[in-house]
Amino acid sequence: MSSGNSNELEGELIRTHDDTRRFKFLRISNLERTNGTPWDFNVSLGNDIRLDHAIELHLMNVSIPNIGNNVSGDIGNNVVAITFSGQGPLSFVIPDGYYTTAQLMTYILGQVNAFLVGSTLGMSQDIITGKITMTIIGPQTFQIVIAPDTIWSSLGFTSATPGFVTLQLADSVPSLYGITMIYIHSSELASNITYLIAQGGDVDDVNGMWTIPVDVPYGAVQVYQPTDQDRVVFGRVGYSTKNFNITIRVNGGRPYTELGDNQEVVIVMKMFWSSSLR
Repeated sequence: MSSGNSNELEGELIRTHDDTRRFKFLRISNLERTNGTPWDFNVSLGNDIRLDHAIELHLMNVSIPNIGNNVSGDIGNNVVAITFSGQGPLSFVIPDGYYTTAQLMTYILGQVNAFLVGSTLGMSQDIITGKITMTIIGPQTFQIVIAPDTIWSSLGFTSATPGFVTLQLADSVPSLYGITMIYIHSSELASNITYLIAQGGDVDDVNGMWTIPVDVPYGAVQVYQPTDQDRVVFGRVGYSTKNFNITIRVNGGRPYTELGDNQEVVIVMKMFWSSSLR
């Protein structure tokens, strides 16, 4: 109980374990990495003994550029495969990048119509439904090839052409959002603490630590303000945070390889150390 001479309200004073001065802020930048790549790098914070006794990490702030491709070999949607009744199969690769639907249609038609003799392929997008229609003018007919790494699913063509045709309507609207989620992994700080949907009977767990929804347009910087649940608890004995790895991943868990040496990722964490260390 508080004393009669105190200015405190009556009752017991209760504190949570993070109402303490035993903390340090850890500011991590991929441009200041010890080694590695901009998306997969090692962090070395020095020899302060308090770093060996971390009991909890709170995420304070994250800043990451949104420069994720929506077409690439890493995503598995950068190949155009199509067969024509008169000239046979055609396959080519779209350069990795971030494209609008109109830009993709223009690129595909440029490559295809340079190949065709006597026929012309066309692509148009309905302004109301958003679906794409493919048509061909001339003696030839076509058949799109649905296979791994092809662009067709991203453009809304999820079903194979039923034989050779002169017209095909997409099954759905294009899916060219780019990245919508960013994941921060660490094999040391968050070893196997995140479960994924298992493909089979075994548990599929990864080193996922923080999850950041992307709500800014391509080319902008995503700034994330965490919730109270964005924390990793090590326990009262403590854990070393002197040296650890950070891996930045995006949709599907693929490494965020678009990050270059001129794109800075900043991660700020608040580290609490054990009360047994004075």
